[in-house]
Amino acid sequence: MPMHLNISPSSAHLAEVRRAARLVLRALPADIAHDLLLALDEAVSNAVEHGSAGGGPVEVCIEYSEGWVELRVLDRGPTRAVPALPADPPSPMALGGRGLWLISQLSDEVRVEPAGLGTLLAIRRRTGATGARPSHSGGRPAMRDRAQRDGRRDRMRDRAFDRHDPREFLDRRSLRSPDPTVADPTVADPTVADRAAG
Repeated sequence: MPMHLNISPSSAHLAEVRRAARLVLRALPADIAHDLLLALDEAVSNAVEHGSAGGGPVEVCIEYSEGWVELRVLDRGPTRAVPALPADPPSPMALGGRGLWLISQLSDEVRVEPAGLGTLLAIRRRTGATGARPSHSGGRPAMRDRAQRDGRRDRMRDRAFDRHDPREFLDRRSLRSPDPTVADPTVADPTVADRAAG
């Protein structure tokens, strides 16, 4: 079942895209569907944040064909230059540049090309049937097998958790959407101390 959505360039629509994509991808093995949902989320976030300065809609498509699933994200720009796919992971100290690299690690083929004033990002992943050797435009060699890709994904996740204190994530979350009903775990609760002393 294909999916075709046009959304306004706002991060408020990301949850809608995820819900629709999850329904379309539910027939796939769970690990493939998870990778594609994460890649799609990155692609749509990039289109909204970097590729939609003109306010035009972002087009999101998912289609199946002969053992492949293809995700396409088209922004309307204007885009100064089409971004290149990174061959290597970004520096841990880099402030950005992880989205396209992550997308390339979660997919079998990635293509980035100009489309009018905007950019088209096409992501392809095998659904389990045998197919052609995957390739990535931009001179990046393809991942040779699934175990290598999965191992890289696990190492990326582990490195991200190793570099950050979990309280930092809680602090960031509380800064973005303060909720007075949620207690801050980094602040001691005086009632707990009183009960422990008594």
